[in-house]
Amino acid sequence: MPISDKQLAANRANAKKSTGPKTPKGKAVCALNGFAHGFTGLATVMTEEDRLAHFAFVTPYAADLRPVGLPETQLARTIAIDNFRLNRLKAVEENMFADGELTPLSNEVLNQLPRVHHAIVQARVFVLNNKAFNNLSLYELRINRNIHKNMKLLSELQANRRSDEELKERLNGKSHPLTRSASSGNEENGFGFANNLSPLPDQPAPTPESAPDTEKAADLPKAA
Repeated sequence: MPISDKQLAANRANAKKSTGPKTPKGKAVCALNGFAHGFTGLATVMTEEDRLAHFAFVTPYAADLRPVGLPETQLARTIAIDNFRLNRLKAVEENMFADGELTPLSNEVLNQLPRVHHAIVQARVFVLNNKAFNNLSLYELRINRNIHKNMKLLSELQANRRSDEELKERLNGKSHPLTRSASSGNEENGFGFANNLSPLPDQPAPTPESAPDTEKAADLPKAA
């Protein structure tokens, strides 16, 4: 149903007032915009920096696996995402150690040597957060297991596809069967058959000198 000119003018005036977030809290909320991936249609909430890092890693990684078709592409993308998650887990572990240097825990370690101080702080961070580190190890183990499983499935799919492609190429390359009947005269089966048999050359008529002895014997009584 069309709207009136008055309502249209009011809508345009309201649109001009929407200029985005202005407060720090509003900007922080908009920083976590949902990223909808075009292939799966799933929305992932992440910061702009993480979204760019995710896209920069997952896209070429999946392409290097050389998938063909939707099943292979899905597996390749899943493998790439799991590797991105694996890298993030490692980063979280290192960040947990680094966070220990920024907490009061660092002030409790009284040592003048920086390397020794850093090592003791890391040890205390690990002891105080052993459950969190244990969970990180479990997540890493599960992700690695999924990566190896999906890599195997992808390899099997690609091997079957290549085998089918090679079979089709061999079948399409044949213009006729390899064997023919013997009467066809085709030599593809390893044997040659002559269809048109030429007659033997005419032999010369026998001369009197070369006549058989039986004819000479028949002439003897006449001579007598």
